[in-house]
Amino acid sequence: MAPGDKQAFLSVGKRGIGCSVRNGFPNISGLFVIAVTPGSISDKAGIRVGDEIVSVNGKDITKWSYSEAVYLLKSFQELQLILRHSKRVEKLVRDEDSKNDEEKVPEFAIRTQILLKKAEEKEKEKAKDKERKDKVKSEVEEEEEGEKEEEDVEHPGIRAEA
Repeated sequence: MAPGDKQAFLSVGKRGIGCSVRNGFPNISGLFVIAVTPGSISDKAGIRVGDEIVSVNGKDITKWSYSEAVYLLKSFQELQLILRHSKRVEKLVRDEDSKNDEEKVPEFAIRTQILLKKAEEKEKEKAKDKERKDKVKSEVEEEEEGEKEEEDVEHPGIRAEA
């Protein structure tokens, strides 16, 4: 363990350890924590965005591929991690998150427009249904009036009183 490294002991839960990792950044190699779920096992153990996972259960993984390292992490119910924090990686992750948040605004706007359009279409369909019902009701009423007029024509002198 190098100076500044920290240890974390984790018991893997049903939902994993509650963090996401990424294999390196441009000109930076290693397996880095890029997200920690608030209240998760990782959060409670003090794991932070920007931490490099240097060792898993005594095995140095600094030269391992991403898939090998993740496989090792998922192979144990109890994990002893050695972590080395990188402020540079933490900043890269935060900057990337900020950029992604900015890009999400138009996506959110598009989704809102789609929902509004669907609501408008639903209202138009309701209006068409009402129009159809009113037309049928009107036709029925006209038909009933026509039958009544026929009765009056057949028996002009006889009128039914209510």
